[in-house]
Amino acid sequence: MKNRFIITPVIIATAAGLLFLKHSNDVAIEQIHRQMVTLAQRPAVPAPPAVLAPPACPVVAPDRVTTATRTEPTAKPVEGSEVDSTPTLPRRMTREEIRDGYEMAFIEEPEDSSWASSARSVATQRIDAILPAGSALRSVDCRTSFCRIETNHVDLEHYKQFVERALVDPQSSVWNGATFSTVIDSNSEGMNIVSFVSRDGQTLPRLD
Repeated sequence: MKNRFIITPVIIATAAGLLFLKHSNDVAIEQIHRQMVTLAQRPAVPAPPAVLAPPACPVVAPDRVTTATRTEPTAKPVEGSEVDSTPTLPRRMTREEIRDGYEMAFIEEPEDSSWASSARSVATQRIDAILPAGSALRSVDCRTSFCRIETNHVDLEHYKQFVERALVDPQSSVWNGATFSTVIDSNSEGMNIVSFVSRDGQTLPRLD
């Protein structure tokens, strides 16, 4: 009985610590998501030709950034009923909705073989060069207007380093294009991440 009263507070403290850690991770991931929504709206600025050296051309920041939204359909009024004149406000899309939207657009887009092959090679070499220790590049695939990149990271800090180096910093990023990145899932092997990067001079697909 004595041991039970000693162990129980330890279990409670451990559980509380795990809940706090999960909350902290959720907050950090949401911050990354907001940053990615901004970068997904980045205007298409043609970058120098794709070469293995990091591009020196800075990314031009937009004067005004809008987040991905989806307008809910307005129901038609029933004859004889009162009409609500309140305008329907756009609803902010969730991380999962944005991710799934880009996934579907990627699947449906045909491949420009003249660009996709060289883009895969360049993206692979540049990402391999900047991946944090312990992170891994799982796949790179390109279509006509953008590429899909899958990576794995041991923890949130490694993921944040990848986002900064590969997608944000114009001196080390894959190339100058609109980007979006988010978590697919997390397991004992770490965090599985999917990132989308638009082709030079292109934007990411519009999500309606």
